[in-house]
Amino acid sequence: MTVAGPARLAAQIEEIAADKRLQADMEILPSNYTFEIPKTIWKIRSTGSKQVALQFPEGLIMYSCLIADILEKYTDCTTVIMGDVTYGACCVDDYTAKSLGQ
Repeated sequence: MTVAGPARLAAQIEEIAADKRLQADMEILPSNYTFEIPKTIWKIRSTGSKQVALQFPEGLIMYSCLIADILEKYTDCTTVIMGDVTYGACCVDDYTAKSLGQ
């Protein structure tokens, strides 16, 4: 019997999170934020995304290049860092992402 649904998803994300190289690479990020890197890597891999647009709130944009490097290292994607900051889920720049082919 195979595990299905949310339990299977959680197991896949845990497997990614257990990667020692990834853990070492994530140590450079501040521990007081949850960037959900393993979950993001899983999503990029599971959807087969080749381009990923990243947009951050103003206070976190300083980590955007580090996160982009990690995502590119552990997936088969290229990243684009959006210059406009976001102040919540309602401010995601969907139009620019679509124009970039994201």
